[in-house]
Amino acid sequence: VTKLKNTYSFTSLDLIKMNERCQESLKEIYHLSYLIVCKLLSEIYEHIHCLYKLSDTVSMLDMLLSFASVCTFCEYVRPEFTDTTAIKQGWHPILERIALGKPVPNDTFMSEGNNFIILTGPNMSGKSTYLKQIALCQIMAQIGIEGPGYISLTYGSLCTLFLH
Repeated sequence: VTKLKNTYSFTSLDLIKMNERCQESLKEIYHLSYLIVCKLLSEIYEHIHCLYKLSDTVSMLDMLLSFASVCTFCEYVRPEFTDTTAIKQGWHPILERIALGKPVPNDTFMSEGNNFIILTGPNMSGKSTYLKQIALCQIMAQIGIEGPGYISLTYGSLCTLFLH
């Protein structure tokens, strides 16, 4: 009989022996589990390249399915590539999904001689959303996805895109 603070413990030699056997069995289970996991991991490592390839393939398929879904169910226009970037009545594609109604369409025009925009307005008026809309639509066009626009979308090919 032992007393620790407000608790009492009662034990016997038989209980102590059973507890020791239980602890030894538990150690053996942990050891065998460790060996099995190590063997399994070594077999997985031999074929890990297949898992990586499968993951890449599934992610590519998911991306293509998402693109096809967007192009099928949304009112998007196939972009054309010219020397200028002109978005007529375009809108932010993500805002379209989270907003309650249709986003307000915006026009954008940029060319070699007109490649700088000064955008002003009060706080929360949509300046950042407008800039992100242009960038996102440009990226979507360059990777081959139709973009949001009621009338037409024409894009110039860009190597870099700067926003601030």
